[in-house]
Amino acid sequence: MWGASVNPGLLGLGTALSWGTGDFLARLSGRAVGPGRTLLVVFGISSLVLMPFALAPAQVILDDLTLTGRAGAVAVCGIFLLAGTWLLYLSLTRGPLSVAVPIVSSYPVPLMVYGFLVGGFVPPPAMWMAMAATLVGVWIVGRAGHKTQHKEGHVQGRIGATIAICFATIAVFDVAIVLTGKLAVDIGMPAALWSTRTVAFVALAGIFLVRRQPLGISAKWWGVLSVQGVIDLMGYVALFSAQTLGGTTTASVASSAYGVVTILLARTILKEVITLTQLAGMALVFAGVVAVTALS
Repeated sequence: MWGASVNPGLLGLGTALSWGTGDFLARLSGRAVGPGRTLLVVFGISSLVLMPFALAPAQVILDDLTLTGRAGAVAVCGIFLLAGTWLLYLSLTRGPLSVAVPIVSSYPVPLMVYGFLVGGFVPPPAMWMAMAATLVGVWIVGRAGHKTQHKEGHVQGRIGATIAICFATIAVFDVAIVLTGKLAVDIGMPAALWSTRTVAFVALAGIFLVRRQPLGISAKWWGVLSVQGVIDLMGYVALFSAQTLGGTTTASVASSAYGVVTILLARTILKEVITLTQLAGMALVFAGVVAVTALS
C-alpha cells in the first residue's frame, strides 16, 4: 500500500493525527446529533471503507463460519466494540476533553496487568514505573478536573460521572481489544476489524429500528460524520501499512500521542481551560502510555 521508503514512525504519527482529530470531531458531533447517531454513521462508513482490505480473507471466513465457531466470536467482539465506543463517545460528548481524553488514553495499563496475571507476561521494572506514572497522572487529571473552573458549555453533567464513564470505557474497550486480538490470530486484523465493525453497525441499526428512532441528521452533519468515519479508518490503514513494513512497534508508540492531538484541538478551538496541574497530569499519562507501549 505504501512505498518501502515510508517511515513506520510517520505512519504512527498519521494514526495519531487521525484518531486525535476523530475524537475531537466526536465531541462536536456527539453534542449535535448524539453519540448513538454518530456511531451509526461512523461504523457504517468505516465498514464500507474497510471492506476492500478485508474482502479476500472475509470470503474464507464466511465459507466456514459455522464450522469453526467464529461467528459467535465475531458477534461478541462486535458487541463489546459497540459498547466501548459508545461509552467513549459519551465521555467525549460530556467533556471536558482535557479530563476525559487523558483518562481514556491510559487503557494500555490494564492490558499489561492482564498479561501479567493471565498470560504469564512479566513486565520489566521500567514498565512497572511507566504504569505507575500513568496511574498517578490519571489521578492528577481527575482531581484537577474537579477543582478547575471550566467555562460554560465545556462540561455536561457532573465531572465525577464523566470520570466514571471513562473508567467504564477502559474496562469494556480492553475486553474488546483482547477478544479482537484473539480473533485476528485466526482471520487477520483487517478482517477482524471489518467484521466486528459490521456487527456493531448492524446491532446499533437494529436498536434504532426497534425503538423507531429517526436519524434526523442534517446535511451539514452528514458531511462531518462522513469525514469522521474516513479519518478514523485512515488511522487503522496507517497502522496496517506499518505492520507490512515490519514497523508495528514504532508506529504503535507514535500513535499513542493521539490524545495530545485532541487536547491541542480542544485548547485551540474550544478554548478549554487547562491548568498547570492538569498539564502535569497529562504529561505523566501520555509519557507513561508511550513508555508502556514501547516496552511492551
